[in-house]
Formats: sequence, C-alpha cells, structure tokens
Amino acid sequence: MDPICQCQKFHGQQVDKLQFILRTTIEFTMRSTPIPLHTAIEHATHIALPCTKLFVVTGRSRGLAAENHRQEPQELMQEHGNVGAEVRKTIGDVATTFVVAGVGSGIVVLRAAGPRNMD
Repeated sequence: MDPICQCQKFHGQQVDKLQFILRTTIEFTMRSTPIPLHTAIEHATHIALPCTKLFVVTGRSRGLAAENHRQEPQELMQEHGNVGAEVRKTIGDVATTFVVAGVGSGIVVLRAAGPRNMD
C-alpha cells in the first residue's frame, strides 16, 4: 500500500486521496512565544506525519528582521549539532535551526529584495 493510502484514515474517517491532500497541504498557524524558533521546531516535529512531506518556508532578511534571533539558534545548535558558518550565512539563522534539528523534508528560503528603481 502506498504511503498516501496509509494516511487515508484521517481522524478515523475514510477520505479519498484528493480530499486528504487538500486538507493537509498547507497549514498556517500563529503562536505567541518568547522562544519562537524552539516553538516552530517543536510544532513542525509534531505535525509531520510519516506518510507526508513537510516543507518549511522561511524568510531570509537580517535588515528587515523585527527581532534578533542570534542567541536562540546558538542554543538549538548546542542541542542538535552544529553546521558551518557558510550554511548560516547562506540560508540564514531561522532555516539553519530547522536544518540542524532535522525537521522537514525540505526548506524553502525566501529573501525580500530591496526597493528598486522601476524606470
């Protein structure tokens, strides 16, 4: 039986493949917490099903960041392991924390472009 078929029993109800995919494709959540990266990793770990692929989408822009997350990634790297400085510089602190924690099937990093002259 393929992995999608194994997950058709969603909350005890039989659903067809399309309904299952549409119900579980994208989830947006908001959480208030003093440790946002720990909370995001914990949440992603708990929602990841063995028969699905979890892709993490994160931003990459130090200049536009509302908060400094420098201390929290260091704590997470002590817990889960470390990566080279080139990884942190390339994908950013938030994506790096998901990499070292081993959460998700893949990570998409978006970077905001600065204002450009459209003339």
